[in-house]
Amino acid sequence: MDLGVVLGTRILKRSTFSVPRLGSVNLHKGKVPEYRGQPAGFWEIFDGQAEAGITVHFVDEGLDTGDVVGEAVVGIHRKDTPETLRRKLDACGAELLAKSVKQIAEGCAARQPQAKSAHKARTSPTRRERLQVARKQGFSTGQHSPIRHILKTLYYLFLYHFGIYRSVSAVHRRFSPQACILLYHRVNNFSRDPLTTNVRRFAEHLAMIRSLYPVVSTSQLLEQLRNSQELPAGAVAIHFDDCYRDVYINAAPILSRQEMPACVFVSSGYVDTDRVFQHDLEKCPFQLENLRMEEVVGLVRKGMEVGAHTVNHVDLGQVSLDRAITELTQSKHDLEAILERPVNLVSFPYGRKKNIRPEVVEVARQAGYSAMFSAHGGFVEKSADLFDLPRVAVSGEHRPLDLLMEIEGLSLAAWKNRWITSE
Repeated sequence: MDLGVVLGTRILKRSTFSVPRLGSVNLHKGKVPEYRGQPAGFWEIFDGQAEAGITVHFVDEGLDTGDVVGEAVVGIHRKDTPETLRRKLDACGAELLAKSVKQIAEGCAARQPQAKSAHKARTSPTRRERLQVARKQGFSTGQHSPIRHILKTLYYLFLYHFGIYRSVSAVHRRFSPQACILLYHRVNNFSRDPLTTNVRRFAEHLAMIRSLYPVVSTSQLLEQLRNSQELPAGAVAIHFDDCYRDVYINAAPILSRQEMPACVFVSSGYVDTDRVFQHDLEKCPFQLENLRMEEVVGLVRKGMEVGAHTVNHVDLGQVSLDRAITELTQSKHDLEAILERPVNLVSFPYGRKKNIRPEVVEVARQAGYSAMFSAHGGFVEKSADLFDLPRVAVSGEHRPLDLLMEIEGLSLAAWKNRWITSE
């Protein structure tokens, strides 16, 4: 054995860590000597640091006291929690460890002894300290009320197992056929928020949808609406908004394997850039990659449609009319130049009723779009206005059972949306 790699273990005896010919290295998710010990990501936030370190060091008899062979840092976002910071440290640490092992193997690693320090090793925080961090950062645990979660689950299970949802579905399909457009944003395994679906959950969604509903392309749905044709019973369409690269990396391959169509609405000013959406600057602690130009083309090759989402993801309900004209026409022009084909679909950013106004809808018509999509909930019926097509926002917070109830219009959110609409 040439080199040992230690991850998250207790202090080892020399008789153990010295067995490999070159010794053993440890990946420590903290800067040394200031942040020796555990847990990763907590104490840096507790201390109000702007960044957290990652260290690869050789193992000796002490706790994280060996010679350093690799160091890196990650920034701490004001919305970072210990959990989100730990996921950043995990990703950066994997890269640093691979780099350090390679340098050791090539004989070019520089061992840097640690300076003596009075810093004590960190230990598990108390409940009071955890609550103190939560209050200081203004974040919650992200957990919904357990009682609310249980009651919602029991309600959905009652509707499912007693066949009520099937009866409601049968009535809709016979007397008032309607389609449901599901709206996603990003598909990845590191950010956890109302805009993100993890890869496994996304695959679960598609498996459930495929087994129970006909999935139609957006173009097919629009063609039937234009011709006043009956919509396919229980039809579902799949959309993505914004410009996240993980749609190409993670979502598109799963959709392609399942032969399920989808439509991606792209904010053209973010393509091939490292720009960050304003809503992510404010709320998301991760740096999320945008689509590259060749990947926009690749989406079409994978069978997906592409629509516009303005250039700069602006609120079309607030900007001037001249700005709205530029955002809608330029976005269409940009995407058509990339794809070398017409782009006739558009969704407006933020998607609420307050984020659009009649004169901007008219601008979209004059710009050459044939349909516009919102995100404030609801279903597409035969008589739907092509420039006011509703979509249902979903994410990883939706279990397959939750998603089933959303599609059938029986979810708590659907009932709330009906109540607000009727007022």
